[in-house]
Amino acid sequence: MSRVWTPEDEARLEALHAAGLRDRGLAAALDRSVAAVRQRRQELGVVRPRRPVWSRERDARLRRLDADGADLAAAAQALGVSVTAVAVRRSRLGLSSRRPA
Repeated sequence: MSRVWTPEDEARLEALHAAGLRDRGLAAALDRSVAAVRQRRQELGVVRPRRPVWSRERDARLRRLDADGADLAAAAQALGVSVTAVAVRRSRLGLSSRRPA
C-alpha cells in the first residue's frame, strides 16, 4: 500500500526541488520511490529545469565535496544531479574527476 502525500510532504518536495534536487535526490530525501516523486511532482505542476542551475553556492559545495575526496557518484548524489553534470562542472571549474573505486 502506498503512503498518502500530506500537505507537509508536498511542501517539502516543492522546497527541495526549488533548492535544486532532482527526482532521485528528492526520492531519497522524502523516503519515496523515484516514480512516486515524479508522479506527484507532475501532479503538482512542479517542473524540473532542463539542466541544473550552477550557482556560486552550488559550485562552492562541489569544491568542498572535491576537497573532501568525493567521487563523481557521491558528489552527484549529494547535489541531486547526474554524474555527467558533476563531471562537466568539475572540468569547467578545473577540479578532479574521480570515479568510484
